Amino acid sequence: MKTLIIGLLLISLTSLGYSQNIEGNMLSEVEIYTSNSDYIKSVEDKHLPKAIGLLEREVASFNVHGSSLHKRGKQNDYPDRDGNYNVKFANKLGSIHAVYDHRGKVLKTTERFINVKLPREILHSILNKYPDWTISKDMYFVKYNHNKELTRKYIIHLKNDNKNMKLRLEKMETFPDFNTSKNYAKL
Repeated sequence: MKTLIIGLLLISLTSLGYSQNIEGNMLSEVEIYTSNSDYIKSVEDKHLPKAIGLLEREVASFNVHGSSLHKRGKQNDYPDRDGNYNVKFANKLGSIHAVYDHRGKVLKTTERFINVKLPREILHSILNKYPDWTISKDMYFVKYNHNKELTRKYIIHLKNDNKNMKLRLEKMETFPDFNTSKNYAKL
């Protein structure tokens, strides 16, 4: 019995040693390419909640030809009359309607989020200008088109006793580096 156990142990160690020999088994180089890096660079905003960024990354990594067409309740129209793919993504904060070409590149998106945590600079500006008011609702919109300017818009509803006010903050961008405190007009 002792000899059998020692024999099995030696055989297993020998096979483990042999499996570690990788001579001649080199893998060829793999090039990683994403056609939607322009989209991510344009819409990414580190001042916004993580859930928005995660949904935008899901849009960027979506495979129009893959098996993920029917996951998580996406509403799809494959393909439309122009040969593009329309997909709707959603999470607890809002939704993104994306249009892809036949290769999977994001052509345009319409993003809509409700009651997001506002960037600190915007929140401080509102509280300084309207100290007796409270924010009752806010909406954040993004329109992306790969050929045009990116548009970001906040619509913020304020309330003070029986009075209501709506603020609209909008920014159009032709480049991806977006800094909230410098690009939105002063309130």
